[in-house]
Amino acid sequence: MSAHEIVGLFGVACYQIAYFAIQLGRIDPNDGRIVALNVLGPVTLLYSLMHDFNLPSFVAHLVWVTITLAGFVKSRLGRVSRT
Repeated sequence: MSAHEIVGLFGVACYQIAYFAIQLGRIDPNDGRIVALNVLGPVTLLYSLMHDFNLPSFVAHLVWVTITLAGFVKSRLGRVSRT
């Protein structure tokens, strides 16, 4: 198994851990750890795609990271305006 495949599998684990923790109610979806996992997952998968490119997968992961970061910024701005 190559290094980029291992990095990609790590990204898959990040996605799955985040989803699992939210579904079980172990972590709040706005928790920074979930945000980190939801950024780290697609970023590592995008890295692995640089070695074995697949356009639909690239677009899906790019959109995922964009949505996660947009939600994170929105939640942070909401906290600032409430204080």
